[in-house]
Amino acid sequence: MGASFNQAGFVKRIFTSHGTTLFVDTSSGELRHGLMEYSPNNVLLTKDGKSAHIRFVDGPTDIVYFTEYSAISGSKRIDGIDALNLMPDNTLTIVDLPRNKFGLVQNGTFLSARSDGRITLSAPLCRGWENFHFRNDASEVSGVIVSHRIDGKIITFFIQDRTDIIQSILFGGDFYERDTLDLIRDRSTPGKVFVDIGANIGNHSIFMSKFCSPSEVIVFEPNPKAIEILKLNVLLNACANINTSYLGLALGSKAAQMRVFSPDPNNMGRAQMLDDDDGNVKCVAGDLLLQQRAMAENG
Repeated sequence: MGASFNQAGFVKRIFTSHGTTLFVDTSSGELRHGLMEYSPNNVLLTKDGKSAHIRFVDGPTDIVYFTEYSAISGSKRIDGIDALNLMPDNTLTIVDLPRNKFGLVQNGTFLSARSDGRITLSAPLCRGWENFHFRNDASEVSGVIVSHRIDGKIITFFIQDRTDIIQSILFGGDFYERDTLDLIRDRSTPGKVFVDIGANIGNHSIFMSKFCSPSEVIVFEPNPKAIEILKLNVLLNACANINTSYLGLALGSKAAQMRVFSPDPNNMGRAQMLDDDDGNVKCVAGDLLLQQRAMAENG
């Protein structure tokens, strides 16, 4: 039996025709669909020929389907009447559709992604809401793009969360820690190389790029959520002198594996790196990396 994993070994998300992705609401056990960035990646599709099962990956796996909702077997979302009428087999049949899409049918009725977020076994025909598909290495970020004239230059930032401390200041029309940045600008000379360690979404690095005339700004940022926004902001401001080739690496005193821990949902800049042998972030010795880079450049 094959499961829906991508090449990196992560669960491959199941998407709907709404552009949303399937997930299990762990508070109720209900199978739902929602925006990717706000939905846990906890559902996979296992296949055996044309037979398929949607599985919850973090606990009891069996998901059962009703005309008004779908949920993990035995979860509190299933009411008493439905519990008495559980089907003994929760197998779905895959119906191949054009453009790598597919439908999922059971006993002549199709699984449907309803507009209110429910997943129901309720459609007699396979139309728009009954179309599903996979995406390879999918990522999404939603937000707003704001532009302001700052010190004579138009500066543009992608803002995902207006309640975030740094993003709220950028949204308001200025850079975070402006006094510190002005001090750096006053004391810097053109042609310098800046290293921004913990670049977050690009506040400091974009200021350096636009106002300090550097030859290069090297950015380090290990938090995947920040990296997505940082890349957008670099592009929005046409900062060709910002070197993003080291993004994804954490810097420390020694090589290690780490994971991101975010203690404050309203401050992405407070994200911490914790030692974790199974973590997905590679930490390298910062002094050694920068020393080796300088030696390579100097021949």
